[in-house]
Amino acid sequence: FLFETERDLSFWMRNTCLPLDMLFIGSDRVIVGIEEHVPTLNDDSYAPGSCESRYVLEVNAGWARRARPSWHSGTVTPSSSARSIGCTRSWRKS
Repeated sequence: FLFETERDLSFWMRNTCLPLDMLFIGSDRVIVGIEEHVPTLNDDSYAPGSCESRYVLEVNAGWARRARPSWHSGTVTPSSSARSIGCTRSWRKS
């Protein structure tokens, strides 16, 4: 999903049957939040906390965790191994 400007974004999975990971990305193309294995077919809202983002990339559930070591062709050091990681800006290349 592409938006004109950065802002607080949230999504739900009302009619989505596939489990997904959501990557929230800022204008600087840095991942600012991740929602992993978002439950399907529900109206709960999912957002990366209070961090603004401009892009949201939805991928198959589990992809974000598997891809972490190869992001930016370097080492990525997440601040947490929690299911929902938000507004950390710690996903940059080390």
